[in-house]
Amino acid sequence: MKYIVFLLLLIISKSTIYSQALGYNNNRIAVSADGNNQPDLEYTGTYNTADPDDWGATPATLIMMAKAELQDKLVHYSYNNFMPSPPHTTEKNYMKEACDQAIERLLFNGDVFFDVGTHKEEAIESLKNELTKSTADDPLYYIHMGPSEFFYQAVKRVVDDGSKLESLSHVYIISHSGYNDNHLRRDTEHTMAETIALSGDRLKYTKIKDQNNCDVGWLLWCSGTKDHPWRDIRDHEDPHIQWLWERMNDHKHGKYDISDAGMLWYLLKGDEDGSPGKFSNFLGYGILLPGDELAKSIDISEGSVVVLHEHPYQLDFGFTPAEPWDDYYYWRTSDASVVYVSPEGRLIGVNPGTATVTVTAGIDNITDQVQVTVVDKENCNQEDFEGCSTSCELAEIDGLLVIEAERFNLKGQWQIVEGDNLASGNKYLEYTGANSYNQANTANEISYTFSINNPGTYTFKWFMRQPDEAEGDLSNDVWIKMEDGVGLSGGSPITEYAKFVGRSKGVFTMNGQLDINHQSSSFGANFPEAGEYTIKITGRSQHLQFDKIVFYKNGISGNDAVYMAASVTETTNCSQSDVSTEYRALEGINIESESIELEVNASETIEVVFTPFNATNKTLNWESSDASVATVEGNVVTAVGPGAATITVISVDGGFSKTIDVIVSRVLSVGDDALVLYPNPMRDTFKINSKSPGLLKIMALNGKTLKTRILQVGENSISVQGISSGTYFVNIKDREGVRKAKIIIE
Repeated sequence: MKYIVFLLLLIISKSTIYSQALGYNNNRIAVSADGNNQPDLEYTGTYNTADPDDWGATPATLIMMAKAELQDKLVHYSYNNFMPSPPHTTEKNYMKEACDQAIERLLFNGDVFFDVGTHKEEAIESLKNELTKSTADDPLYYIHMGPSEFFYQAVKRVVDDGSKLESLSHVYIISHSGYNDNHLRRDTEHTMAETIALSGDRLKYTKIKDQNNCDVGWLLWCSGTKDHPWRDIRDHEDPHIQWLWERMNDHKHGKYDISDAGMLWYLLKGDEDGSPGKFSNFLGYGILLPGDELAKSIDISEGSVVVLHEHPYQLDFGFTPAEPWDDYYYWRTSDASVVYVSPEGRLIGVNPGTATVTVTAGIDNITDQVQVTVVDKENCNQEDFEGCSTSCELAEIDGLLVIEAERFNLKGQWQIVEGDNLASGNKYLEYTGANSYNQANTANEISYTFSINNPGTYTFKWFMRQPDEAEGDLSNDVWIKMEDGVGLSGGSPITEYAKFVGRSKGVFTMNGQLDINHQSSSFGANFPEAGEYTIKITGRSQHLQFDKIVFYKNGISGNDAVYMAASVTETTNCSQSDVSTEYRALEGINIESESIELEVNASETIEVVFTPFNATNKTLNWESSDASVATVEGNVVTAVGPGAATITVISVDGGFSKTIDVIVSRVLSVGDDALVLYPNPMRDTFKINSKSPGLLKIMALNGKTLKTRILQVGENSISVQGISSGTYFVNIKDREGVRKAKIIIE
């Protein structure tokens, strides 16, 4: 299944409209590139390095051609054209690897590719033949990606032959580099100006602006060592686009540079100002190759559906043909206040009512619809409804937590924006306040508290978007932190607000990293135990938009996390793939004991028995009649102070209830005859008179045992050295029973 984030790009039509340059109209294309990685030992200066931009520019150029369905228009591609181009022996031949792989995966004609290092004569003759074929009706467009000497030798052969000189009048050269035009390793080599002069000025030459601009990564075709402008390429679901990312990284220079590909971009688009963002939009859903079948229809099996309030139902749907190339789709509801639909076609009843759910799929935006009626449980005819399952609650599932942005507790200049089909749930948050670049402004602080079931170290990402009008790095960051000291920058703790940055235009993309003093690092949290945690965000740049946030645990790869997070609106107890479609009503609940006795600070877990044991909805609500005596969270009761309280548990399904009486006992004071401690308060030691042998424990208020001593009959001296100042319990168990007293250590 094609990757969900890029599914939204299906709004791009397959019949892309080009604004082509130099009169280009699907004509023949020839390319000659350098890229050699073999030392040129014959040259007195000895060239030991290559021009690695071509190692990325060659696959990028071929990807552009394949996307534009121009494989049959590529009539010549020579590479390693630094003359005399020694054959590769010990060095890796990056150019040959890229071209061979492109021939196989993108269905280019392998006969038009030439490694000049091993097939110099064949390469020159091939280009010469294509030059001589050129006419007004069949021009040749030559992409100049290497030094001029190779091209000069091919032109010279046409001139020396003399019979096809006029063919050179229909050859259009595109260059962007003074280096390629003028580089000479030997006195016998020639420049582009000399080549044009040799043709009798017949060749048509166009030089566009230099396509290198490595200091501004979001403009033109080089970002230096910064990879973030290319992450749409990295994260694309189409394996052909992923292959380009692999080729861009397959060298030791650590530089993201495909600048020579900007010449083909100019030919196809008439645009001298290409960029990674434009390239990503151009690639859209990916590359359609000859033989790939397109979707003709998508069909929802159900004609209409009845869904129970707050319950899920999985729609059944399929394609014709069964496995088309463009097997991506997205869902839309006509009324999100009635029914939610997930990216995978799972319905959740939000409120009673009726709505239409539409699926749109494929390059041609084929659609199908189903009418959905949401009903209360009291009005649900079970014979007509087979979709009941557990009540859906937000949950961390197997180390993944996805939360909709609109769940945040809003404060200050944040607003919920509704009705955007590119946002999950059709909603997202936007910061509308002023820029706050220097420090976090807590007047615009929003927060959300969530539960973690599986403790451990998690990475944080978000689905974000910059508005269309934002230039460069505007409207793309917030201040962020975790409460309770669990935040991490890389692997180091971070407790204060820090700048968190993402970049995306058009669609909401999962990304994000910290930027602290211009140093990038991941943001995450170390959750030491299961429980509730709070994340806080405050506005930093105006008009920043984010759709949802994601925590994923160590052990889940970044790519897997992206796919899983994009496949659901939120992780809930309804989001697992094995959610049952058979609803089993709860018939009753029971508890083992209807009364318990606790001492202050002690806790007890209440076990609830469900009838039937496999009831679908086991959600329970708990409450205490007096929180000063006892509190309850989940099914854990904790004693707070002396007295009596009643704990009530009520099932969501059926409203069944049970009560537990809780008695919290008083702690024996120092003055009790049964237990005498002195002195109290104390510093180093205290004494106790015991009437019988026994066991003494000094315990913290949370019940943790700090020291244990065996008591003898008579006076015992007990050291408290090493125990911090504060209030503690002394617990004694002997023949007289169990007794307690408070002690104060100064």
